[in-house]
Amino acid sequence: MRADLRLPDGTVIRPRGVLSAAVKPLSRLRRPHPEDVAYQRAGASITGILPHEEFLTRLERCCDRGVREIYGRNLQGEPRAYTLPDRGSRSLGTVRAVVPAFVSLAEREGRLKPRLTFRTTAEDMTWDFPIVDLAFCGYVEARRSSNALAVIEMELNRKWCECAAIYLRVGLTRPYKPPGADWPEERCFVQVIAIHTQPDYLAGRCWADF
Repeated sequence: MRADLRLPDGTVIRPRGVLSAAVKPLSRLRRPHPEDVAYQRAGASITGILPHEEFLTRLERCCDRGVREIYGRNLQGEPRAYTLPDRGSRSLGTVRAVVPAFVSLAEREGRLKPRLTFRTTAEDMTWDFPIVDLAFCGYVEARRSSNALAVIEMELNRKWCECAAIYLRVGLTRPYKPPGADWPEERCFVQVIAIHTQPDYLAGRCWADF
C-alpha cells in the first residue's frame, strides 16, 4: 500500500533506497507467497540511495533466466499466466526483457488497465501481463491531463525501443477469482510490479512525484 511506502516522518521509500528496519516473517504464510515479511515503520530509516547504475547491476545479478524459471511447473495459462494457490515456493522474481518491450494502455470501468508484452532470451513465449507499478501508473495518469492514452502509449514504446536494458520485477496476486470468470478455482495471476530501464525512463522520479 502507498502508506507502507512512507515512514512516520513522511520520508518516501523510493526505488534504489536502502531501508534499515526491523522485519519479521508473517505468522501465516501461504504458498506461493513465502517471501512475505512485515517491517516495523517506527524506527525505520533510509540509510542511502544507490546510484542508478549500481542498482541495475544488482538487478542483473539477481535475474532469473525467464518467467518459467521463477514459477516452475505451477505456471499455467500462458501468455497471460497464473499459478494456483497453496503451490510453489516463490511469488517474486526479476527478469531482463528483450528490447523492445511493448506497453498497451486502455481504460475500463473508469480505471487505467495497462499491460506489457515482452520476451526473454531464454524463452519462446511472448508474455502478456498487467502492470501495477505505482511509478508507471502515476506517470501515465500525470500525462493524461494533456495527452490521449494512444499518444502516451506511443511515447513510452518509443522510449523503450531506445533503451539499452529493461528489467522487470514480476510478482503474483493474492488468490482471487474475477467476477464472471468461467473457471471454478481461485488463481494467482502474474503481474509486472516494477519496471526499471537504462536509461531511466522516469528520470529519477517515483510514485510520490506524481
